[in-house]
Amino acid sequence: MRVPATFRNGAELQQLRIGGTDYIHGNDGYFELWGRDTVPAMRQKPWLKSPVSAALDGDGLQPCTWPFKSFGTPTKGARTELDGRPVIPVEVRDKPGQSPFAREPGTYTFYIAAEGTPYLLKLAHQGPHNRTTTTFTNFNQPLNLHPPTAADTLDLSTLRNPG
Repeated sequence: MRVPATFRNGAELQQLRIGGTDYIHGNDGYFELWGRDTVPAMRQKPWLKSPVSAALDGDGLQPCTWPFKSFGTPTKGARTELDGRPVIPVEVRDKPGQSPFAREPGTYTFYIAAEGTPYLLKLAHQGPHNRTTTTFTNFNQPLNLHPPTAADTLDLSTLRNPG
């Protein structure tokens, strides 16, 4: 899973989750928002490596298996285009107080292929404090996701008290 997120304060986060490991790439704004102690080494490597079990509330890291139980009623939008492809957007707003990531409701937009077999092309979430987008491509092809190179990664388990 690869998840980019942008927060209202300009913080940006990219997350790669491969098995039981998170690879985290954040800008300075993200580290300010992160709420954990940082050390200079954490800002010298583009990616941080951490076990999924070390993720804390407020990190902004997304679980891979997230049930969509907080949804209200879906609303089908008018046919439009996404990257030159015809799609039907479907919007669903969180029920107040039900979102797992925010107490204030957010809106999800599912972009469904409008021609041929309907399939999900993109999922966008806009909440009061962040925006996330997940793009789906290469259907019926093997997933080819690799961790960042060791030279570009700082393993947080090698630091004393990394957070």
